[in-house]
Amino acid sequence: MRILLICYGDFITNSWIHVAAFARALKIAGHDCMVSTPALPTGRVRAELAGAALLRHGDPLPCAADIIHIWTPRMAPLRALLQLVGNTVLQTPRIIVHLEDNEQHLLSHTAGVPFSALTLQSDRSLHPLIKKGLAHPVRYQLLLAAADLITGITPALAAFAPPGVPFALLHPGLDLDIFCPQAPDPLLRSELGLHPTDRVIVYPGGANLTNATELRTLYMAVALLNQRGHRVKLLRTGPSAPWFTNSLTTEERAHEMALGFVSRNLIPRLLALADMLVQPGSLGPFNDYRLPSKLPEFLASGRPVILPATNIAALMKDGEHALFLRDGSPEDICIQCETLLAQPGLASRLGEAGRRFAEQHFDINANARTLNQLYHETLARPVAADWRRAGRRFHDEADLFPLFSGRATDPSILTMAANRRRLGGFPRHIARFFTAP
Repeated sequence: MRILLICYGDFITNSWIHVAAFARALKIAGHDCMVSTPALPTGRVRAELAGAALLRHGDPLPCAADIIHIWTPRMAPLRALLQLVGNTVLQTPRIIVHLEDNEQHLLSHTAGVPFSALTLQSDRSLHPLIKKGLAHPVRYQLLLAAADLITGITPALAAFAPPGVPFALLHPGLDLDIFCPQAPDPLLRSELGLHPTDRVIVYPGGANLTNATELRTLYMAVALLNQRGHRVKLLRTGPSAPWFTNSLTTEERAHEMALGFVSRNLIPRLLALADMLVQPGSLGPFNDYRLPSKLPEFLASGRPVILPATNIAALMKDGEHALFLRDGSPEDICIQCETLLAQPGLASRLGEAGRRFAEQHFDINANARTLNQLYHETLARPVAADWRRAGRRFHDEADLFPLFSGRATDPSILTMAANRRRLGGFPRHIARFFTAP
């Protein structure tokens, strides 16, 4: 099978980690696997693909693909797909779209206006949002409606699959021999300057506009723990923009140990230093649909985990696999941390149960077999759309929906497609924002 995975981001994004893991496993299973990204990494990152071909968005394919799996319906991978159908001899590939987030909420939250209002805006006015790497409010829905299959990182994302489009759950995969329980390294503790009595919370992840409020609650909780007499340090990796750092109080910064960007090989050793691992957050349109990339790694590490009672928590039991947050407030996080600090036996049991949960749900080999089966099932069905219709200059996925479509499609999707067709595809003055140069 010839497979192309198109990732919206480069090798420092969380999605790249998922894509690279699947590409490596599919290649080892004997498939011809290609990965397309905005920029080409080198060295160790390239070696992680185990021989899978690595392309830059816009590069022609070395061979026609049977499956094209787009990692999220954002504009970068959609643009890369349109470049391929316009520049290469695609026959009838199956197009699969992977969902990781509530894209409508991300758009609305970033723009500060209701999503319904964004669907009425012109492409010119939407350009600033597209530059931020987000989805197009109309075009992403057309892409999903034309897909042969939609995969989602959580079951809740099935709500965004248009009628008639199959949906399948696809959890990410980890190499559980690398992300595994291990004893904390006293030399690493010493190198980081940790005091022997310091308790540690490890958070490997950057701050951005979407998670800044939740991440701030973790800083506030750590400050509160120290106020209550616990020596707790927040060990953080990943970038922090000045606006986020400046939003922290002096006390909150005093308990942080910021390591910045570190090699991924170091993450398992850092997780082993943790007395507890915390995914901050609460129920809502953001967290209900996503699976934070840290959580599989947290659970696989064998350390006790604290997380919101949503997304992957639907498959877990509070107090058995992890501790669930009630409202995600700093006080809530503090209370759950104090529970673990006071009950080392509970912390140990949670760590062991979390590891078993990771083995059940996040084994890359098992999940790659699931993905392989999904690919074969998709190839066995008739192709959903002739993507060559979208390969003409200044035309897009709206051209995949002729007036008499043989596929059962939501009338609202057909209306959006008809509206874009009446515009004749992209007006020339904005085409450069969305099509190949």
